[in-house]
Amino acid sequence: VISLREKFDTSMPTGEAMIQLIMVFAQLERKMTAERVYSIMRDRVERGLWNGGHILGYRSKPNEPGLLEIDEDAAAIVRKIFDAYEELGSSGAVTRMLSDIGIRYPSYSTRSGKQRGGNLFAKQKVTGILGNPVYIGQMRWGDAVHDGNHAPIISKEQFDRVQHQLEQAARRRTGLKV
Repeated sequence: VISLREKFDTSMPTGEAMIQLIMVFAQLERKMTAERVYSIMRDRVERGLWNGGHILGYRSKPNEPGLLEIDEDAAAIVRKIFDAYEELGSSGAVTRMLSDIGIRYPSYSTRSGKQRGGNLFAKQKVTGILGNPVYIGQMRWGDAVHDGNHAPIISKEQFDRVQHQLEQAARRRTGLKV
């Protein structure tokens, strides 16, 4: 490598050593940046703030970044998913039921103006919704769960019942004794 702006010539041992030093510092800076971002996001969740992304049933408050408010139309779908799972006991059955009655994931615009959603629900999406503590007013970051600053869509009791059903279903699938 021969740089036009710096005097690095990797054909010489000193130039090669200089490149290695620059790469070490670049890697250090990358790791420190990742650590700072992780730290900030963890702190936001500990304070009950949302870190971003689209979550069915909620929308970000326009003038208060990090705070969520209930989107009633989408929240009705979330409630239907939880109620149906308690009745049917299977994510696949809930997915089929949503498809049969014509419920699709609501369309929404990203900050960059792209349209998302409008598709039928996938089983993985339904399972992800059922296991997400955001719907009982909590925030999850990694393994930690903290109280959020938003209203719950479903009750803690219903969430706990569904978690128990999900756990039982997982045990049946893996062949363990219940």
